Order: sequence, then C-alpha cells, then structure tokens
Amino acid sequence: MRVSGWLGAGVLTAGVSAALLAGAAPAGAEPDAG
Repeated sequence: MRVSGWLGAGVLTAGVSAALLAGAAPAGAEPDAG
C-alpha cells in the first residue's frame, strides 16, 4: 500500500469520526467552543 493510500484512508477516517462526533454531540456541547 502506498503512502498516498495511507494518507487518504487517514483523512477519510478522520472525516467520518468528526462527522459522527459532530452529529452525536448536542449543539454547543463541544469542549473547544469557548
């Protein structure tokens, strides 16, 4: 597997994780929201 493949998989995984966290967390519940 090439490095670009690993990077692509990492970006997709991070994007999916961020989307799930954003969808699961209530509005304004993010710890870094200020």
